[in-house]
Amino acid sequence: VFLLTLAAFAIRLWHLGYGLPHVFYLDEGHFTFIALDMGGGDLNPHFFAHPALFFYLCLVVDAAYIIGGMFTGVFAKLGDAWVLYKSDPTVFYFLHRLVCATMGTLTVPLTYLIGKKVFGKSTGFLAAGFLSFAFLHVQYSRLVMLDVPLTFFITLAFLLAYRAFQDGGLRWYVFAGLAGGLSAAVKYQGFEILMLGPLAAFLGTAEKGGNPWPELLGRRSRLFFLFFAVGFFLGTPYWILDFQSYAAEFLRQWSCHTGSGQLGYEGHWNWGYYLRHGLGDGVGIPMLAAALLGTILLLSRPRPRNLYFLSFPLVYFLIAGFSNIRTARYILPILPFVCLVAATFLGWFVKRIFGKENKWRNVVLLVLG
Repeated sequence: VFLLTLAAFAIRLWHLGYGLPHVFYLDEGHFTFIALDMGGGDLNPHFFAHPALFFYLCLVVDAAYIIGGMFTGVFAKLGDAWVLYKSDPTVFYFLHRLVCATMGTLTVPLTYLIGKKVFGKSTGFLAAGFLSFAFLHVQYSRLVMLDVPLTFFITLAFLLAYRAFQDGGLRWYVFAGLAGGLSAAVKYQGFEILMLGPLAAFLGTAEKGGNPWPELLGRRSRLFFLFFAVGFFLGTPYWILDFQSYAAEFLRQWSCHTGSGQLGYEGHWNWGYYLRHGLGDGVGIPMLAAALLGTILLLSRPRPRNLYFLSFPLVYFLIAGFSNIRTARYILPILPFVCLVAATFLGWFVKRIFGKENKWRNVVLLVLG
């Protein structure tokens, strides 16, 4: 898994600086400007179309670079960094792309850990391999965009929430809530993680033979909601400190997704679009077919474990299709789950053909992968 993670990092670093100092996605320039501008001392991003956590992460990287530059004589004073940005912003674009590449890479071992916990080591490893080279994930890991960092935090939150489902311990609800809140502080789609806390308490209790209904909004669920709110505030404190601006921009974004859409990205009833372009182009048609068959396989075995695992990607996909704004990258947060379900189906299929103990089983799995 370590070697696989290194390979994933290498492919995300490959040509990381392509096109610079020119950018082909307007968001790259806008997001970089917001992060660097906060270095002047005003930590309010004055931009609430998206939450602020990603900008703060980029600001930390910028600060490390600028402080290092002052120690090594590259910069004589703090203001020199702003002069450099205006003359040639290449280094700042590159640093922020590196943040995304790193978070995209770290999603690979998280995918392995989810697979290991839910389905076993071989499924986890195969799914991590799929994600390492999934075209859409690699492409957006090289850009200053929010979708790959969102995918990282969602994958982390799901891993912790699954531990809460398995274990029932309060600490896992705290950790999962914090990670879920941080995912929502990267992009508002992270709010869909809110379903995982009460569902973990409900299905976890059902799997142990208890009465699940009191747990749906019981103490563990409320603890999850509380720390979700803490995580969101830590990542986007100005939703309270500058609530008027935040509310106005949030409502404008809501109206775009539910109303007229956005110029160049309009679409209605977008499930077919995401199947074909988001998932089909993102992981390839054969893997998508394996994932669809794997979904049918898991639903045919409606154990609490399988239902819990499928709950988030299915709900996320359903909600994404209702939005009137569509672009393939919006479906990135369920790509690790698609890889996991595809790996589950391939593991089941090969075991049925070759038998559980056949020594060639893993070799065939690797070739199919």
